[in-house]
Amino acid sequence: MLDWRTFSSAKGNVIYEDPARIGRTLTTNDPPRHDHLRRLIGAGYTPGRVKAHEERIGTLVDDMIASLDLADFDFVSQLAAPLTGKVIGSLIGVPDEALEQLRVAVDEAFIPTEEYPEGKGLKEVFAFMMDLVAHRRGKPRDDMLTAFLHAEDAGVSMSDEEVAVTCGSILAAGFSSTAHQMSNILLALHSNRAVLRQVLDDASLIPAMIEEGLRYDVGTLSFGRQTTREVELHGVIIPADSRVMILLSSANRDERRFAEPDTFDIGRSDRRHISFNVGIHHCLGSSLARLEMRIAFERLLARLGEFEIDLQRSARVHSLNFRGFRKLRVRT
Repeated sequence: MLDWRTFSSAKGNVIYEDPARIGRTLTTNDPPRHDHLRRLIGAGYTPGRVKAHEERIGTLVDDMIASLDLADFDFVSQLAAPLTGKVIGSLIGVPDEALEQLRVAVDEAFIPTEEYPEGKGLKEVFAFMMDLVAHRRGKPRDDMLTAFLHAEDAGVSMSDEEVAVTCGSILAAGFSSTAHQMSNILLALHSNRAVLRQVLDDASLIPAMIEEGLRYDVGTLSFGRQTTREVELHGVIIPADSRVMILLSSANRDERRFAEPDTFDIGRSDRRHISFNVGIHHCLGSSLARLEMRIAFERLLARLGEFEIDLQRSARVHSLNFRGFRKLRVRT
């Protein structure tokens, strides 16, 4: 993952890449274009912009929890997905009334069907974003999309199409990755009652719980790369121009790195997982994801206490890219 010269992202960063993304996003470019894009996107996706949303995240979480029947609810559709969607939508500048339509489009993009064995892709999301880009050109606002439109780095800027595809990709990641990660952590708590009791007794352990949850059961399973030359790894020759898959979930449980890797241990001293990628493609949204998860779990667990998960009425996502749940039924 650190050797981008050998393992290139220029032909896509997932195994079955949407052609509309290739060369138009941060994650589907190598340097030097990647470096320009990272600085351009970083100019809009700032720590200050994320921090300014902390109060809004808390309000959203409180309102959503207040509307739940805690005796029996779906954690994904009633909390994790709408929370992550509204937060990233607000940052980008997507109207609230469009979020549900976009959430469905994102879900369908990564679910294989007979008609679309590799998923439908994000064309519907990108088309929506192109319309929004055109609207923002005439009516700028204080949001990330407008910031991307006006960002420059050494005379380089983003085209309207790059802004639309970048915003669509950020929205999809916000909808999918973080919501799946939250559902995986909740399941890990349910399956490890001693850890659940620890965090119920001491909420200051929640950040450590989140980091271990990211390592233990990551919501983003893999990334794709293309070899630019023949390379040998662990005695295996990989030819040049080969499509390869980087399994984050496997690396995070590497017994050469982590003691008892299959144990959910929030007291683990080494938490250096790779769930947010490493190197030049480290996730720009990692601080936002951590903030959302911390606030959500602090407030939900304080209200929920001990809980059960009804796996018979829950449903997993089936995807090469993501691991999580479409439905996760919680009971108290």
